[in-house]
Amino acid sequence: MAARKKTTLVQCLSEIDDPRVGNGKRHDLVEVLVIAVCAIFAEVQGFEDMAEWAQVKEAWLRRFLRLENGIPSHDTFNRIFRILDPKHFEQAFRRWVSGVVRAFGGQVSVDGKSLRGSAVGAENPVHMVSAFATGLGIVLGQEKVADKSNEIVCHERNRRSAGGSGVSPEMRVGPSRPAYRSRLQTATSCGGKESSW
Repeated sequence: MAARKKTTLVQCLSEIDDPRVGNGKRHDLVEVLVIAVCAIFAEVQGFEDMAEWAQVKEAWLRRFLRLENGIPSHDTFNRIFRILDPKHFEQAFRRWVSGVVRAFGGQVSVDGKSLRGSAVGAENPVHMVSAFATGLGIVLGQEKVADKSNEIVCHERNRRSAGGSGVSPEMRVGPSRPAYRSRLQTATSCGGKESSW
């Protein structure tokens, strides 16, 4: 089996188009995004905290970022994330995370939930399907589905976007919804031999 190409966070985020126009590009987009991702893993709670965290960790950040114009301000983080294409960011981030999960040989749990209080009038509640890397403690993907019947399709789409292929063994339970539901409720592992997250 051929070795998978290693992909760093910087390489993945460099695929995102810079949404800024004109001369308002004092800070490198990739560096801003790398700082943001690192800060989020450090459990910051907003753009001001993100900028403050980066100032405290500046010496560490300079080990792998140039930071020619120093640490971006909270306003810079705010402006960039306000105009950044979320789908492009999600795709790049998922590609990086899928490599991290494979490197750790992690287990991925999948679960579908109805969001309490999301039903309005005659409308059904919102149904979400999440894929969670249990060993790393991060959500790989979360997607809204039209109704509970779409959970299997959503699960397989999330698997493929995170680097998996084919249909996981857990989804080969046939059309029996109780069997499928039972497997979801027991934190379905997609890390089996026939599955390649």
